[in-house]
Amino acid sequence: MDDFKKLTEQLFKIYINAESVNDFGIENYFDENISLIGTGKHELFTNLHEFLESFKVDVKRRGKISIEVRNLHQEEERLDDDHVLAHGTVDFTGLFKDGSICFEMETRFTIIYKWTNGKWLVQHLHQSIPDLEQMDGEEFPVTLGKQVKKNQQAVHALGTAYYYISRLNLKTKKVELVKRSREMYLDIKDNLSSYRTEKLKDILNVRMEIIEKIQHVRSHELDLLQLCDLFIGAIAYNLNQTEKASEAKVRFIEKLKIRTRTDLESTTSKRISKFNLFRIQI
Repeated sequence: MDDFKKLTEQLFKIYINAESVNDFGIENYFDENISLIGTGKHELFTNLHEFLESFKVDVKRRGKISIEVRNLHQEEERLDDDHVLAHGTVDFTGLFKDGSICFEMETRFTIIYKWTNGKWLVQHLHQSIPDLEQMDGEEFPVTLGKQVKKNQQAVHALGTAYYYISRLNLKTKKVELVKRSREMYLDIKDNLSSYRTEKLKDILNVRMEIIEKIQHVRSHELDLLQLCDLFIGAIAYNLNQTEKASEAKVRFIEKLKIRTRTDLESTTSKRISKFNLFRIQI
């Protein structure tokens, strides 16, 4: 039999259609010294016996869940007279008795067939699942790692900020805000904002019990938030711009320094009631 795609399809179907530990037939497709790597972390086998022992457990565990083979695509390359390399993709869909989906897997596989005693047997099989966290064009999921790091820094910064504007009430032994308000409004920045908000709620509500309400708002719809943006922009411009090219911004900054009685660079005391600055290192 030299139709290797049909051989691969039969192999997969026998594997998924076994209904008991005695309903094998699958060992007839494998070389005794097969090396097999499956999609699970534990699925690393160096011979047929190891695989069959694991296969028995898998058949029991899946129970009445039926599995379908879908979208099999395969290419072959003859390595020599006795070895053929087959590789491709195949999908598996697990179904409950009522027809609803239990799982869907998009997999890739590599198989080396060996001509043994008049028939083709699997000498090596490696099946894997693409890493969904890995972006197109990446060799490793670097983009996701950077996004997670950025989120962690943002959450840490917000948590640290509220540490600086909170205090311990020596009578109640609870953390309280220096300000009377127990509400927090965050500007919507991107599609990760909701994650950051939920994380901050966990930090401030559950662990510190100092915030009653955290809400996302759009800054252009809230005058006070626009005013905060104006102040933050002025402070950032004062700190980061060595050459003050904008006369209007410089005049506003000087006016702000006079009215707030600060240099817009140093941390202010928590006792200051209207305009607090604090420096944090992330």
